Amino acid sequence: MLKSGILPVACAHAFPANCFICCSHWIDGRAFRIALYCSSFTTWLLTSLFEASLQLLEVVASCMRYSQDGAFCSSNPDEMGKETDELFVKQAEVYRRARPRCPVEVISYFASLTPSHELAWDVGTGNGQAAAMISKHFKKVVATDVAEEQLRYAEQRPNITYSATPRTLSKDDLTHIVGPEGSVDLVLVVEALHWFDLENFYSNVRHVLRKPGGVIAATVYPARPKVATSVDKVLDEFYTTIEHYWAPQVFQYVEPVPGYQDLPFPFAPVVQNKGAPKFEVTVDANLEEFLEYLRSWSAVQTAVDHGEDPLNERQKKLFADAWGAPETVRCLKWPLTVLVGTV
Repeated sequence: MLKSGILPVACAHAFPANCFICCSHWIDGRAFRIALYCSSFTTWLLTSLFEASLQLLEVVASCMRYSQDGAFCSSNPDEMGKETDELFVKQAEVYRRARPRCPVEVISYFASLTPSHELAWDVGTGNGQAAAMISKHFKKVVATDVAEEQLRYAEQRPNITYSATPRTLSKDDLTHIVGPEGSVDLVLVVEALHWFDLENFYSNVRHVLRKPGGVIAATVYPARPKVATSVDKVLDEFYTTIEHYWAPQVFQYVEPVPGYQDLPFPFAPVVQNKGAPKFEVTVDANLEEFLEYLRSWSAVQTAVDHGEDPLNERQKKLFADAWGAPETVRCLKWPLTVLVGTV
């Protein structure tokens, strides 16, 4: 995966413009276009390309991975955002049923880091699972999401206010929906930070966090849980068949375990020396519940939108053979990455 801001140069030679090779690719939210002009595919040209274009080949491979069959291949960042938003609208019900909850001890840990407990903002709340848990620790919770359909399944509590928001909030929007400057004790983002416009979001976080004492906390777990050796093998093979349908943000920030190791997080540490405790997400599930979790993957939904059925009968049989009796309950385990910071 190319790092942010690196644009490879294919070759320093100038070629007559008789032949044109071009590819476009998203890298960290920016569209780069790379073009090569050449007079003919001579041996000399091929040799030069072999020696000077290794980085270009990496871009081409990434372009193929993310653009195959039209998945996440828009050249417009706003269009990519709309595609992402639509995914979570379509998956609202399956998300509610199938997604594991953030562990209670993680939410309690976040609450313990803030000296004041007046107001928490749960961003990308989805169906409100985390908002419901954090509401036990704060007088008021504002929970927001760009997918209004998700909020229809939200868990209601007297001290939670749910709001559907645009993808980017102005300072006026922020004051009206969340609160005035310096009013928020905890900004909470569960399994969603990699989908955000980070520059705009972090600006808003700095604006609303209480100073001193306000905390931003985020969590993420990888798509694939550990189940059992036989199931893990089939799951890894299944993952490779649909990996070109994952959004670039997932490959860049989520799937390298531990997650978010490359995600920008420009906040001062809250926990010194040892850092945050280690956490794990666990869920007991039978075969159908496990398959339901896989259906909640955004890559699976994107594949379905493109006319494929990743969890077809053949694939379900492979999982069934590896799982054993369908009523057998197995423990699914995900390592949970936790980020905490302050301004």
